[in-house]
Amino acid sequence: MMGLDQQIEHVARAFYGVDNDEQTWDRAPDDLKEEFRRFANDAIAMVTICRESSINPSSTTCAGPHEMVPA
Repeated sequence: MMGLDQQIEHVARAFYGVDNDEQTWDRAPDDLKEEFRRFANDAIAMVTICRESSINPSSTTCAGPHEMVPA
């Protein structure tokens, strides 16, 4: 199974590729990579929240990674 850091890196690369017409991730500035890693981390957190919500609907509803909304 892939670790969280690897998942974040894969998602960040995918987001970067879409946003930058498939330009090379390896040549991107480090600060830009960090920005895409933050986007990726937020996306993964949101998916996790939604999955947990679908497993246990009484706990939360699907909002954003920083918004836990009571059901």
